[in-house]
Amino acid sequence: MPLLITRADLPGANLAADVRLSAGRGWLPLVREALADLSDLKILAIREDAGALVIDTTRGSAAQRVRLAEIRAASLHVCELCGRRGELIYEGLKDGRPAGWHRTRCVAHREWRTCPPQMWLANDPSSNAWRLASATSKAEVVFGDRQAAVEWLMAPAIGLNREVPIDLLTTQAGYELVDDYLSRIGRGVYC
Repeated sequence: MPLLITRADLPGANLAADVRLSAGRGWLPLVREALADLSDLKILAIREDAGALVIDTTRGSAAQRVRLAEIRAASLHVCELCGRRGELIYEGLKDGRPAGWHRTRCVAHREWRTCPPQMWLANDPSSNAWRLASATSKAEVVFGDRQAAVEWLMAPAIGLNREVPIDLLTTQAGYELVDDYLSRIGRGVYC
């Protein structure tokens, strides 16, 4: 099962042809609840922003805007990945305000990432794309299917000092660590 909400999860929704879907599946019940109140609006994006669920639409009524604000507030208490009770967490403080990467997570998914690959591919697209494709392919062989591979790439790995493998793929040295660890897992050596 994918980590992010897909078009197939929202049959009958009034989605724009180029709708941006970048919110975790844990928020799917909140999205469906919101869409029930927004059936007359075109949905432009369903995304995460600053750890909260944001649904971008064409212009709606004041009541619909209030409803979207309520859904956004509710999302700050639901793990974006699994739908369990969660809390907003962030990297640190800057000038007394939350700073860094914001996310709403349960205890089990506290360190998991949902950053779409296109966001980190922007720095060095050809190298990063190759490293992502290569690591994903190798992980598919090791874990037996694509979904298990993607989930492994997005979760902290004990053998990588609890780093998230996909975050390491932005450098060649990080890629080599991930590749080596996948080789060891494939041989049954986890340490």
